[in-house]
Amino acid sequence: MLQFDSSTFRFGPQRSILGAQTIRYEQSRALEDYSTYTVVIGVGHLTFNVLQSLLEQSIAGIIVTVPSTNNIGSSSTLTIASLSRLTINVPIYFVEDEDIKEDLVGGDLRLVTSDKTPSPTPITQWNVINFSGRLVGQVERGDSIVPPTVVVVAHYDTFSRLAPAFVSTTINRREQSTSGVVALLELSRIFSKLYSSADNQPAYNIIFLLTSGSATNYQGAEQWLSQQSPVVSESIDLVVCIDSLISGRSNDEPLYLHVSRPPKDNTTRQLYSDFTTSASDFGLEMNLVQKKINISSPVIYWEHEVFSRKRIPAVTVSQRKQPFDQSTEPLLLVDQPINTRSLATNIQIIAKAIINHIYANEKISKDILVAEDSVLSVNEAFIDSWSNALSRVTRSLPFVDVGQIQPAIEKLLNTYLLDVVVDSSKSGTSSGLVCYQPIQTILSFSNVKSFTFDILVFVGCIVYLIALYFGLCGKDRAFNEIKSFF
Repeated sequence: MLQFDSSTFRFGPQRSILGAQTIRYEQSRALEDYSTYTVVIGVGHLTFNVLQSLLEQSIAGIIVTVPSTNNIGSSSTLTIASLSRLTINVPIYFVEDEDIKEDLVGGDLRLVTSDKTPSPTPITQWNVINFSGRLVGQVERGDSIVPPTVVVVAHYDTFSRLAPAFVSTTINRREQSTSGVVALLELSRIFSKLYSSADNQPAYNIIFLLTSGSATNYQGAEQWLSQQSPVVSESIDLVVCIDSLISGRSNDEPLYLHVSRPPKDNTTRQLYSDFTTSASDFGLEMNLVQKKINISSPVIYWEHEVFSRKRIPAVTVSQRKQPFDQSTEPLLLVDQPINTRSLATNIQIIAKAIINHIYANEKISKDILVAEDSVLSVNEAFIDSWSNALSRVTRSLPFVDVGQIQPAIEKLLNTYLLDVVVDSSKSGTSSGLVCYQPIQTILSFSNVKSFTFDILVFVGCIVYLIALYFGLCGKDRAFNEIKSFF
């Protein structure tokens, strides 16, 4: 289990060394039986009450067994918020259940960590890497005015409470941020096809932006915006942020359009209408959710708020009605494969809404959308391919393995976009989140002499000393002196 601190709570164990006998957790067993033992417990049994009760018994440590990828069927109900209420002063390790043999637990064997197990060390800095590229709209010859710009944004990183190596190899979970990344990449392909035709090319620039730092108030988006010149910032007409487009349940889940300001002027009303109408055309419902920004609050709940704070029109399209709250998320989630059909439909909805917005002409946009080789044709094989690829990559902050995905993302963006830029900056403890290096160690069982053996050794030593005393002092004298003790 990872260890980290934030401005509001501390999470994770403070120790990493194990060296005690093991005992299997059973609901029928008395709590006192677990004292001084390392408790082996299945992830499905690990609730807040169970963990709290075990910690009160002065246990030596906890081993949480998780089913392998093919057999995973249960999840823990523990959340960061609940764990932050506990002082965890024992090591907690997660292992695949097949790595702990049943006949090794509960016997005279001691489970120990490697002698080289280090103490957790804080990570003071990590990289915040953004990917961006653009499509250039039509500009009248001799016109020096920068065309209006639409920015499409998605974040590619995630947040986990378990060591990244364990998550990527055991859980293989497709995090909901995957849908945003796949949607942005597919939208770049769709609009590249649209912009390649001079007849269809609108008078709008489109910027596609992949960001990181989502768990630290969307630092990637904030960093990108701060780097833009006033000319570019002032040209931004709309920012569309994509977050969690799939729920993994059905094809008809409603979408939510999150905004920071209620629609007042006609232009803004039309913008919201473009999205709701587009969803309706595909038989889905899109609900408007308006939440005012609290400027004094240090927390940014949605990525569009980064832009709204700068008075740039921005929305977030999501199947989440509420923002992601890492403190209330389960410690471990069951694998939920992406619903490709649902994601493809939601991508089409966003594409259609943007097309209606940039053309602002019902006839032109309709001609484009109903064409025989419609630009809105979504490649489901593309979606599946990228979903599978991203699910195998470590994208948990701050352990994002950008090296695994950067070449592929760069290559794809360079295929469809112009002026592709990969920008890297440093993030650190100023974000309010202090992470610690994950502890990966070898757990091994070693023989422990039983209590009966200890008694026999003790009795043997006493007998030996008495015999030695008799031999040195003589039988009569030794017997009389021993008798005097009684």
